[in-house]
Amino acid sequence: GIAWPAGDVVELRDMYLPGGTYRVTMTVTAGAATLDVALFGSGDGNYYRSREQYLARSTRAAGLPDVFYVSVTNTDYYGLCVWANDTNSATYSVEVVPVMAGLWEGDISDDWHVPGNWNNNAVPLANNDVNIPPGTPFSPRVYKQVAYCSNLTVQAGATLIINTNELYAGGNAHVHGFLNMNSTSARFHLGGDMVWEPGSTASMTASARILVTGDWNFEDGANVQLTSGYVEFVGAGTSFIRCYDDNCVLYNLNCSKSAPYYLGVSHLSTEDLP
Repeated sequence: GIAWPAGDVVELRDMYLPGGTYRVTMTVTAGAATLDVALFGSGDGNYYRSREQYLARSTRAAGLPDVFYVSVTNTDYYGLCVWANDTNSATYSVEVVPVMAGLWEGDISDDWHVPGNWNNNAVPLANNDVNIPPGTPFSPRVYKQVAYCSNLTVQAGATLIINTNELYAGGNAHVHGFLNMNSTSARFHLGGDMVWEPGSTASMTASARILVTGDWNFEDGANVQLTSGYVEFVGAGTSFIRCYDDNCVLYNLNCSKSAPYYLGVSHLSTEDLP
């Protein structure tokens, strides 16, 4: 940790940052000092700033870790400023780490639409790839509002829950973990391919529906045995189902494509489709 002497007022450190988005966390690990932290820039050539001319600063209550997010456009040296609000001493640490849009952390709740559940403190947009890792405090659940992303990856050991609302993924979905559609109104709209990777599992309830524009692959080692719900192929382009594992089962299968497009079972399949 960094020692903060009693009576110290302010400390400023140069920090070289490439353009990007960062999470800054300051934690007081010992002592009674009440500290705040902010990041300042000098890209306009002005090396003098007032306290309120920061790029971003902490806003947490006393006693909690100070966390803020900041996006910088230019690769440059920035000023990381820590100051005291009293005359006490302390020991503290500061961590500055790059963040990634669409990376689920689940620190607050299971709600997809809570910004603090995401690594960059922002709910994914339609052009953001989403990555759901295992071992998070909460698994993401889509239920309050319609959710959007581009490509979707559910890692091995991770779970994605689509509950009483809809998820639109404009790209491809690669599921290594568990996809749970546990409401009859659950909808997963996929603009690309649905790929069930080795170890993947899934559950669908009643009239839950996956609507796929691209192809559908059961990879060797997938364990997707649907006993309810609907899989429907929609949109422009011909789609193919490829089955490489005999331990995978579809339940209700629909094709809503219009001529000249159709749904076929690929000759590349190595297993029959139950």
